[in-house]
Amino acid sequence: MSSVFIGSRLEGRIVAVKRLFFKTRARQWVDDFFTELNLISGIEHKNLVRLLGCSIEGPESLLVYEFHLFASDPSHKS
Repeated sequence: MSSVFIGSRLEGRIVAVKRLFFKTRARQWVDDFFTELNLISGIEHKNLVRLLGCSIEGPESLLVYEFHLFASDPSHKS
């Protein structure tokens, strides 16, 4: 299960924060998290936002991504 929030870093950069909750065995969610983290951090594509950071604490984890408003950005060309 996950939720996505908009936040800002200390320097003012707007980011998207994905909050992940893992309901599986402790070792399994750690393995799943790092599998996803390694996969995401290794991909670069013009249509994907970059992973900027992550945090693990207890049964929840945070993934911090670049934030873009593609749909409502008038300068965005499809």
